[in-house]
Parts: sequence; C-alpha cells; structure tokens
Amino acid sequence: MAYAKTLQREKIIDLLSKEVLIVLGGSCFLAILSQLAIPLPFTPVPLTLQTFAVFLLAGILGSRRAVYSVLAHLVQGCCGLPVLAGGTTNPLWFAEPKAGFLFSFLAAVFLIGKLLEKRDRATLLYIALSLSLGQLAISGIGMLWLSLYFGLSKAFYFGVAPFLSGAAIKITAATLCLKGYSLCTRTISTNPKKLILRTANLLNSDGYHSGPSSNDHSLPILKKYRPPHDPSNLNHSEIVKIQEPSRA
Repeated sequence: MAYAKTLQREKIIDLLSKEVLIVLGGSCFLAILSQLAIPLPFTPVPLTLQTFAVFLLAGILGSRRAVYSVLAHLVQGCCGLPVLAGGTTNPLWFAEPKAGFLFSFLAAVFLIGKLLEKRDRATLLYIALSLSLGQLAISGIGMLWLSLYFGLSKAFYFGVAPFLSGAAIKITAATLCLKGYSLCTRTISTNPKKLILRTANLLNSDGYHSGPSSNDHSLPILKKYRPPHDPSNLNHSEIVKIQEPSRA
C-alpha cells in the first residue's frame, strides 16, 4: 500500500514537472520573439513578433498551457526580467498605455486554443479564421486600454491601423506553421507501423525479405535473404557435388 502511494506520488511529481517545463518553455519562446521589436515614432506600441508567438503557443500547446505560458511571461516582466518588447525591463508595465495588448494575449490564446481544440483536422481556412478572431481580441482589448489615455479615435489610429498589414502577414505565416505542425504530429503519432513497414519494403529491394508475421499482428521480422543457389545454404556434400567436374 505504501509502495503504491509512493509510486502515485512520483507520477504526480513527474507530471507536474513536465507541465512546468512546458509552460516555462512557452514563456521563454514568447520572450525570445518579444526581443524582435521595432519602435514606431507615431505610436507608443512597437512592432513585434509577440502576436506571432501567441498564435503558435495557442495552436501547439493548447488553451490551458498557453494561458499559463502567457501568465508566466507577464509575471517575469513584473519581476524585472528583460522579457518585454525590445528586451526592456519595467516591473510596472501594467500601468503603461500599451499594457492592454499584453493583457489581451491571455484572451487571445484561450480563444484560439479552444477553437483549434474542437477540430482534430482543421483546414487552413478554419485555422486562419481562428487566428483572426484571436487578433481581433488583441486589437480590441488593446485599443480599449489605449483609449483610456488618448481617446477612442486616436487609440484606433495609434494601436490598430498601423499594424493591420503586419497582422495579416503573421496570421498567414502562423496558419501555415500550425498546419504543417499538425500534419507532422499526425503522421508520427498515428502511423508508426506504416513508417517501419515502408523501411522494410525498402530493405526488401536490397536483398532482405520479411518473415511471416504472428497471429497477434506483430511487425514482421526482417531476415537476411539468401538466393536458393547460394553455397552458404547448402551442406558440405552438396557443395562438393557442385564443385566436382562432370564425368563422361
């Protein structure tokens, strides 16, 4: 009984450790892409790859892990780590006009993650629409927060209009990346035997053949193929008969 409890406790610890590592990896990925920032002179909001990272996190990690990754990223910013746009450090980032865009990442990853989780084999159009809704959430929340400082009309001019073309490019790139990731993971997870059988077929053409499979549908055992006239397949007497010259 005590051993079972210890084993269960170890499994829980391993599971939590795995989740923590995934979340920290997601926050680091967001922090890395946040370093690529271009400040614009006419707006306090810089041009970054943060939204692109948000799209990928939501599509790859799912809604729950992506939300935790963004939360970890924001907490790291509050701790003074250089994880914000352009590598800046500002523990009071939540008091700035552009803070609404950072808060909106939470809503965006949750929305995108939930939409993509409903479809196991999402089409390119469905992925693009899901990312577009996430971008709409980012722009809407960020604009509303920015309107507290500049008014609604100026908030749209400063926080939305300059980034529409860039948002379209990032949505397109993220859609292609997520579709490719989905195809790769589906091939690896659902067809491992097919990959091995394809390798066996290639070996067949190089002098190998597959032996009979068992009734439990296990994979065939690869055996070295030896031609019927190969001397290694014959016993000693048969070899002597072959090597002796025929007598008239």
